[in-house]
Amino acid sequence: MNNGWLLLGVQDGHGVHGHLVSQFVKNQLPKQISIPDNNIEKGMQQAFLSMQQLLFKSKIECAMSGSTCVICLFTGDYLVTCNLGDSRAILCSKTNNSWHFKPLSHDHKPENPMEKARILAMGGRVAKITHPVHG
Repeated sequence: MNNGWLLLGVQDGHGVHGHLVSQFVKNQLPKQISIPDNNIEKGMQQAFLSMQQLLFKSKIECAMSGSTCVICLFTGDYLVTCNLGDSRAILCSKTNNSWHFKPLSHDHKPENPMEKARILAMGGRVAKITHPVHG
């Protein structure tokens, strides 16, 4: 908790070096967060972009590895949720012995046509990877 903020996050690495990427994000992303002119959205976007630049400058080979990330930032009366990939935030509440669930983020999956178009427009690639069956 810093300046009345509480930051919670989950990273899920994938690929050969995914565990290194997710650990790097866990350690570095909170240091990148600042809120210029009380513009939380701009501050979070800048934090994620800075994180990406730091990762590319690191010695971690991330051409075929990466990490999903979902964070929830509590700032006074606000809850801000940001995510990359398919890590998901869900708000759970209980009233009258009944649980209620509200998604706070949406998954970024290439099976979604809009997400696939965004990936391709940014110069990325979308490919289905098949794993051989052993045994």
